[in-house]
Amino acid sequence: MKSKKRYFAFILRFFLLFFLIVSPIACKTMQFGWKGTIARPESRVLFKEGGAHRGFLKTADLVVEYEYTRNPDNMLLSGYVQLDDSLRYNYELVDFFFLTINFLKGDGTVIERQTAMIFMSTEPIESKWRFERTFEIPPQTAAFAFSYKGRVLEKGQDNGGDWNFYLNPLQKPGK
Repeated sequence: MKSKKRYFAFILRFFLLFFLIVSPIACKTMQFGWKGTIARPESRVLFKEGGAHRGFLKTADLVVEYEYTRNPDNMLLSGYVQLDDSLRYNYELVDFFFLTINFLKGDGTVIERQTAMIFMSTEPIESKWRFERTFEIPPQTAAFAFSYKGRVLEKGQDNGGDWNFYLNPLQKPGK
């Protein structure tokens, strides 16, 4: 009986140690897969100094209306996200939505990514979602590009459908 307990304790420690070593490595690999990628030229927003600068991003999924003010080492970004009518009228719920800012060097290489907005709800889809955030800007930043991913659901997850949507303006160098 004593040897079974020791064997079980050994197996438990082995799996715990394995989990503690492997999971941080796996998370880092997944999190930093964007390093060194390049934003497509048409997705880049070149920084203008000072003042409030307005712009918008329109895709088949949504419209992002935004305004930013660039300071020497930070940027205030605010605006609205509105899902396209095709999503708002065909689906009732937003499972999740993430809006990400990709900070870019002058050649479009991604320096850093930061989340601008996270939206999760079991409530019916609203017409617009507001966001506002101040970002620390990494050195050498010349532009930024938006990325997003989300999923909408029909009411009743068991008998309803879902739709995943995303924008990834990043590509590997040389493509």
